[in-house]
Amino acid sequence: MQKAGNRVVIECFRNPIEIDFLRDEYPHFYLFALYADKDERKRRKKATGEENFDESDERDEGEKENKYGQHVRKCVTQSDIIINNSVLWRHSDDSKIFFIKIDEYLDLLEQPYRRPSEEEMIMHLAYSVSLHSTCIQRQVGAVITDEDYRVLSTGYNDTPQYSKSCFELYSQCYRKIKKKTVLQQVCQSIKYCPFCGTNLHFKKDLFKSEPKTITEEEFICNSCNKDLSNILSAGKELDFCRSLHAEENAILSNPYLSDKSYKKSRNMIIFTTTFPCMLCAKKIANSGIKQSSICRTISNQRILWNFL
Repeated sequence: MQKAGNRVVIECFRNPIEIDFLRDEYPHFYLFALYADKDERKRRKKATGEENFDESDERDEGEKENKYGQHVRKCVTQSDIIINNSVLWRHSDDSKIFFIKIDEYLDLLEQPYRRPSEEEMIMHLAYSVSLHSTCIQRQVGAVITDEDYRVLSTGYNDTPQYSKSCFELYSQCYRKIKKKTVLQQVCQSIKYCPFCGTNLHFKKDLFKSEPKTITEEEFICNSCNKDLSNILSAGKELDFCRSLHAEENAILSNPYLSDKSYKKSRNMIIFTTTFPCMLCAKKIANSGIKQSSICRTISNQRILWNFL
């Protein structure tokens, strides 16, 4: 822990309970998270001479048997700002760019009540647009503007036109229902846990029950407590989603993206309230949009950074 004037910097959090306590006690508490992908973290760990990366990484993922233990991943998801630290620093300019980014965030924290910039106003609009979504999982908004920040189109994640929402049809997310249906089929053919190798003992009525009535906790191994629902990859699960994403709707409703002369003469920008999936990122790049920005909420302001 370090002190700077009337500010206190805590280097690391390992449990969300610590974060919740400080948020309740200090209204101006902000949590920064540095992220690097697994391969890069493993390379850095090996460079320091430490070989037990897999063991420490699994511990950081979360100690399921102990809610007061290490849960670093959960801490990251609760952060106000997530900074990509995967880039390898090859020369001094790389480190300068990284710390300039940090300074921009700190400057905003110093003056949280200043007049918002044009970018922040558009991002505020994207958040307002997201409130129109009927998605049970999360609400996402997107706004496409020209280079002068004139709004060209908006979009939010929702089911296609004239189709009812998941809540109206199923009272829960269709993707979750479909996932549990597939898990029923997969787990019927599995005799041994793929993680620890012990015999699996599911409830007899698990494979006959309606997927809507099943909880994902019923697919946890009794021996190693590993969640077998992770058998389905995130990408496969996403294929079951009935909704169009906010970025897709913003692109589809933008009349200027079909005008080649307009695309060449104007630099369009897309603002999104969460990081796009790989499919949306490819559509954004292919549509001719020149710049993209994503944000997270900080107090009553918005933090923005580019991902293209």
